[in-house]
Order: sequence, then structure tokens, then C-alpha cells
Amino acid sequence: MPSKANHKESFQQINQIYLALLGGQLVFCLTVVLLISNKGGSTDAVVENIFYLIPPIAVIGTALGAFAMRNHYRKEARGFIDRDRQFDHYRTGFVFRMALLEAASLLNVILMMVTGQIFFFLIFFFVGLASFWLLRPQEEELVEWYP
Repeated sequence: MPSKANHKESFQQINQIYLALLGGQLVFCLTVVLLISNKGGSTDAVVENIFYLIPPIAVIGTALGAFAMRNHYRKEARGFIDRDRQFDHYRTGFVFRMALLEAASLLNVILMMVTGQIFFFLIFFFVGLASFWLLRPQEEELVEWYP
């Protein structure tokens, strides 16, 4: 049986992946904010109207999907007895959920860059990053899933 130290080290790796994904989103968003603050971007009205519908649907849908996927993985976790398989299962589900959320968040940052509209920043910040924060790796969750 693997030692607790190995699992602690593996959990630290998951946290590092999480922080890298989060940091990438924040750096990209900051870059876009700086770019649009200097140019005052403009696009035609039809494109802007379409852009106002797609991102909230994408982010909210992805966030709901990530939460549902978390619940699915939690139920599936009860079938694993071996600690290494349990941790691999948790890590796989976690990375996949975070990648989905990151993609939806970055979509809003890109649209903010294209249109220059703060609306997309608000969706990014209040839905994308909020979901990212709520689904962050937690040792308590790992213990709960795999008693």
C-alpha cells in the first residue's frame, strides 16, 4: 500500500495544476483588459448581440456541467478500493472539470478583447472564476469521496 506521503505529494501536484490553470486565466484576462483599455474596441451591432448570448450560455452550461460531473465522479468513486486508483480517478476528474471551466472562461476573455465590452469580463469574473473557486481541489473532498 502506498504511503500517505505519496498521496500528499500527488495532491500537491493537483493543486499546482489548479493554480497554473487559474493563473493562466488571470494573466490572459489582465492582458486583454490592458489591450482594450488602450483601444476602445468597436464591432458592428449584430456581432455584439450574438456575442452577448453565447458566452453566458457557454459559461453557465459549462459550470453546471462541471458540478454535475463532480457529482458523477463522486458516485463513481465508491467503487474504487485501491488508494492509487482512487487518486488517479480523482485527479482525472479534477483536471477535466478545470479544463472545461478554463475554456469557457477564456472564451469570455477573448470576446472582451474582440468587442471591448466589460460585460464579458463580468461573466468571466462572476461566473467563470467563481465556479473555478468553488470546484478547487480540497483534501476534505478527497477523504469524503474515498472513505
